[in-house]
Amino acid sequence: MSFTEDIAAGRCGPFYLVISPEEYLRVDAARRWRTALGARAPHAVHTFRAPRWDLAELESILLTMPLFDDAVAVIIHDIEKTHAAQQERLAAVLASRGPHVSLVATAAAVDKRRKFYKLLEALGPVETFKPIYPEQRPGWVHRIAGDLGWSIAGEAATAMAELVGEDLMAYEAELRKIILYIGDQRRIEKADVDEVLFADNRFGGFAIADALSRRDVSRAVRVIRQLYAEPGSKSGWMPLVAGAIFRLLWIKSLAATTNDSEIAAELGMNPYVVKLMRPQAARFATADLLQGIELLYLAEKDIKMSILPDLPAAEIFIIKMLCGETDSRTVG
Repeated sequence: MSFTEDIAAGRCGPFYLVISPEEYLRVDAARRWRTALGARAPHAVHTFRAPRWDLAELESILLTMPLFDDAVAVIIHDIEKTHAAQQERLAAVLASRGPHVSLVATAAAVDKRRKFYKLLEALGPVETFKPIYPEQRPGWVHRIAGDLGWSIAGEAATAMAELVGEDLMAYEAELRKIILYIGDQRRIEKADVDEVLFADNRFGGFAIADALSRRDVSRAVRVIRQLYAEPGSKSGWMPLVAGAIFRLLWIKSLAATTNDSEIAAELGMNPYVVKLMRPQAARFATADLLQGIELLYLAEKDIKMSILPDLPAAEIFIIKMLCGETDSRTVG
């Protein structure tokens, strides 16, 4: 039987090797295996990661019989990274482990022609998980959200898959971040993805650009305060806002003749973010964006001359830009 079939049936053999280029699938397999073991009897769990390990410690755990017949679970991640000089010794230790030991090993990839793989294959079932294709990734967002005890709207799952990319481990991390942010409602909507993920600097100030383009003063101030509260972010709002304004100007100038992928490549952005920034750019007149750049310059001047602290200067900039107030000072 395979690893998946055994876990689904509530069985656990003494050894499994799970192979997948997706780190999440390897980690998830180990978690599911631990859960299945725990349902049968308590186990002391030891986790190792090659090649940063003490092989003597692993050998002691595998070969030393406990005094009270306690069961032992051992997880070895990245077993394919075992140094060549240690591979035969490791395989021999695994083969000689005590009957109290249950073990799962994971690998991103293995060379099946190598002696080390053949030694591992002889120990128990080997299962290789198929690659996950782009069209399957929103489904994985749904599954991971479900594993965390939440549901997620279809458009929110699609947005997360497009924004975060191919890393399923990142899906879990971002879902946990959203869950922490929105509280107890138990369902994640697309607005939650926008609010939390786009407030992250990775997405080029999308959240602040969206609030500015909608003339939403309270939301713009809230996003600025959230960004400003991050460790090490003092004065960090200004390059973020400036970058957002310059990107809006660039997208506005290219929108009529260039598609999202081409704009994204030129600006070094995620194509999904470009698609969402098109309507933002359309809400501004070019003169409004140029006025925003001038107001940023004046805000920076006030900060450097100690006329205003950083955060009040940011909030005053927002009010001036969104409420149409001009500054009587001139640049220069």
